[in-house]
Amino acid sequence: MDPRHVLVMLAVSQIACESANGTAQHPEETPPLPRSAAPAPEAAPQPAGSAAPVAPAGPCAPLEAVAPAGPGCLSGSIACGETVKGTTVGGSTHFDGQRYRASYCFPAADDAYTDPERVYAFELPADNEATFTLDSPCAELDLVVLRWEGEPACPGADERITECEGDKNPGGGSARLWNDSQAHYLLIVDGDQGAAGNFTLSVSCRDK
Repeated sequence: MDPRHVLVMLAVSQIACESANGTAQHPEETPPLPRSAAPAPEAAPQPAGSAAPVAPAGPCAPLEAVAPAGPGCLSGSIACGETVKGTTVGGSTHFDGQRYRASYCFPAADDAYTDPERVYAFELPADNEATFTLDSPCAELDLVVLRWEGEPACPGADERITECEGDKNPGGGSARLWNDSQAHYLLIVDGDQGAAGNFTLSVSCRDK
């Protein structure tokens, strides 16, 4: 037999034995490359208008809504040369549109005026002219000035009002009164259809 044939047969026999015994050599497997870390998702853009609401500043900054000090519907008093800064929020609900119409404050108006108002007592000195000025840049508030000399501090629904003036101008209003004798008035700051907010009420007087 040709010696070369013998060598080939021996090599084949050896490979068969290694395969049977599990000792056959396999090329080393290359481990998979690690995957690169996925990039972190970008933060979603903040929708427009979703920022926390900012409280109004300046004259419209919310004021403490205190209950009327009394007696009755009164939130306080005001005198010649004085100015009151307040808010109708938390005020009394003693007056309404029906009362204003009956007293001829707003004879032709049909407003309900069921929202809170602020009421201040005012004493007009004899032989004086008084000018009342309301500034209400934050809400559509109206000014009412009515004469009330009786008791209690605020007139009841059936009490007769002999003198009343009202001003419904946007952003405030004004009224002017004169009397040759001392007289007692109620100054009312009121809003209709949910109108409520800050205001400034001033009184100036001069001799006649």
